[in-house]
Amino acid sequence: MLIRGFAYGPDGLNVASVHTPSGALNLDGKGYKFHKGLWWLGLDTSGTTTIMKTTTVDPRLGNMPLKPGTCEPVEIYPRCIIVRPGFVLNKVNLSGPGLKRVCDWWRVFPDPFGASWMAVRKERQSWMDETREMVDILGEEMPSFLSPFFIEMNVSCPNTGLEHGALDDIYWKLDQIAKLNRAIFVKVSAAETSPRDTYLISRHPNCYGISDSNTFKFGSLPDKINWKKLTGYDRSPLVDVGDPDTGGGGASSPAFVPIVCDHIKAVRDLGCDKPLIAGMGIRTIAHAKAYLDAGGVANTDISLGSIILSTSFRKIQKIVHFVRAYKQEKASTSC
Repeated sequence: MLIRGFAYGPDGLNVASVHTPSGALNLDGKGYKFHKGLWWLGLDTSGTTTIMKTTTVDPRLGNMPLKPGTCEPVEIYPRCIIVRPGFVLNKVNLSGPGLKRVCDWWRVFPDPFGASWMAVRKERQSWMDETREMVDILGEEMPSFLSPFFIEMNVSCPNTGLEHGALDDIYWKLDQIAKLNRAIFVKVSAAETSPRDTYLISRHPNCYGISDSNTFKFGSLPDKINWKKLTGYDRSPLVDVGDPDTGGGGASSPAFVPIVCDHIKAVRDLGCDKPLIAGMGIRTIAHAKAYLDAGGVANTDISLGSIILSTSFRKIQKIVHFVRAYKQEKASTSC
């Protein structure tokens, strides 16, 4: 994807057509301790653009305590994450040391990346102040960054229990963050954000593109998802991790691919012509192709997240090469 305009120079910002989504490779883009064995076994994310794990302005305990001053979980296998062959369920709840500390890692990241952020203060005036603080902090820090970046504005984390994703609230945040003169992608959930609302978000002049989709809240879309059959649970085992009122966590699964593809098609049919970063549960080339076809190959990238934790991680490079070749093939036949 070529991101044009903004402070990227006359040639724009080139990012790979395959992304690793927020959360997959931690706040510093280097992954987690449990990834070390997978790197040795052949995990290879080269040729992808890293979108950093979503940060917050303030330090946040969440449900995955970190070692002081680091982004490394105290637990090697955090109890707020469940990995099974057919799904990954997490209730991390945006654990992190806060934006100022995170900027220390972003500053030295060697490649173009996506900086993911979410407002989490509950009261309206508080999260508005939080958004302004984010703009001030990032505005002060980013001149020293080694690499260019775009911003992912996360409005759909299923684990916070927050409700300030109304269109007017999103528009206000877009107007504030636009002061940073960076491309902004808004991260939505195909389980929570209607196609019409997604389209209306994309229409905002400060929205450069859409990231679709965030994880699905456990129990959502019961008319489309048999959660008992998929996970083996009637009640999420993560409900009692942290605050029960924030739900049972967010899930990613290959079973959700058709749902997200339908969501993307509906958004395109409404008239959205902005770039899309599409992904959820990708394990195969067929999944990647389905997303590209749903969003339109020329204006759609894909993201590979939970595959990194699955037994399919050795397929990542095959998918990366396929996406590159498929885009080239479609571009040549459209000339």
